[in-house]
Amino acid sequence: MNIHWFTHDYEALGPGYGYGDELRPESITGEHGRLIQPRVMKSRQVQEGRKRDKAEVFTPPGCATT
Repeated sequence: MNIHWFTHDYEALGPGYGYGDELRPESITGEHGRLIQPRVMKSRQVQEGRKRDKAEVFTPPGCATT
């Protein structure tokens, strides 16, 4: 599949969720079906941490430029 986790945020979930591990369909379905969410759906604390740690900037839906 060639898609990998490039964050340490999910390592507490166990093997297969560490930085560099392959992101497999079964990793984000079933019990963990709501693991991947748009930024706007994440908690304010997570949003602020990503902004500070990764210089991530929020662009409201519908305002992205191409």
